[in-house]
Amino acid sequence: MPFIILILFSLFPLSLIAQPTSPYTYSVETLNKGTYTLSSISGKKTLVLFVHAQQTDEAWLKSFTSLQSSANILVLPVVDIANAENSGSPISTTRLQQLGIRFPVANPVNLAQAKNQSGLYKWLTDKNLNQHFDETPQSLPSIYAINEKGGLYAVVHQKLAAGSTEIQQILSVKF
Repeated sequence: MPFIILILFSLFPLSLIAQPTSPYTYSVETLNKGTYTLSSISGKKTLVLFVHAQQTDEAWLKSFTSLQSSANILVLPVVDIANAENSGSPISTTRLQQLGIRFPVANPVNLAQAKNQSGLYKWLTDKNLNQHFDETPQSLPSIYAINEKGGLYAVVHQKLAAGSTEIQQILSVKF
């Protein structure tokens, strides 16, 4: 029997099997050409906001600044979602600064290829890595919630206001 196990491990090395990971091992490239390391936000709930890169509701996005004392906010712009046009002005650091938005905004990603990418995008959409959900955003905006310990615990595919009862319930869950 040990011989068979040894053969299996030599045929399928552990590095090829998706292992659960923490989101805090990742970093994202930001619009301002910087790198945002998620390890810097461990220990506090994080809301990851998937938004359309060229049709972002600025007022909605700005409303999340009111939550920064209770949660980290990270914006992940996406393009090429089904039935969405890629017209309009792309999200920019200049416009975000004008709006007073100070939370990090990652470089846009092609949603159709999110599962094929490494890093945080893959972690958020791959159950083998996050241990809970195997979903890409069904609509934009979508909200993914990560708890203080690095576990993905909520995925919402609708536009909820930052002050909504649902967002408050998501943020009030104790771990």
